[in-house]
Amino acid sequence: KWVDFRQGPDQIDRAVEQGFIGFKGIYPRKSYDDESYLPVYERIAKYHCPMVFHTGYVSTPEYSKRCPDFCYQAGNMRPASLYTLAHLFPEITFVAAHFGVPWERELFDLEIRLLPNFYIDLSGGHSEDILNIVAEHAHHEALLPGGEKGLFADKFLLGLDAYFGHPQLHQDVYAYCNEFVAELEKRAAGTVWEKSVPGILAGNAERIMKENHLL
Repeated sequence: KWVDFRQGPDQIDRAVEQGFIGFKGIYPRKSYDDESYLPVYERIAKYHCPMVFHTGYVSTPEYSKRCPDFCYQAGNMRPASLYTLAHLFPEITFVAAHFGVPWERELFDLEIRLLPNFYIDLSGGHSEDILNIVAEHAHHEALLPGGEKGLFADKFLLGLDAYFGHPQLHQDVYAYCNEFVAELEKRAAGTVWEKSVPGILAGNAERIMKENHLL
């Protein structure tokens, strides 16, 4: 369920009553960590719901013409804005979607690998850059929920970033995904994080679902 940052926390109650089990943040008029949004996150934390955040630029600016009430300023959706939130709300599982392009390095400079409730989705553009950074950092030690130690690779999630109901788009995404996975497995081969690849492809997402009692 998309969070409308123009509204207060009661929208979260209504969404949960309607059966929604997770939320998405996108198009905020202020930075994600603006104090005025904290009551919304507090309500999400009450229900222990996971939340995916669009990070980085929006690749289709024509949306601004169709939805003028939303804000498309990429600077409001920088990965760094989630760092404080993840500390403030350990009950929420945070997923930074699309790797935060063009600020992907913030995810590593801030050492979010040490935040047990923080994950990174690998969908979006610039696949070569994403793979390079993943290969560079995947072997580093990370903290997982419950105080368990693992690898940074255990906090990556393979995403598709595609709409349902468009068959041709599905085929294109499927082909891209196969290429991405093949290259990911190639780079992981023979490394300490090779055993983490199945988690990136599905296992890590499953763990998030189980942590939030959604499976």
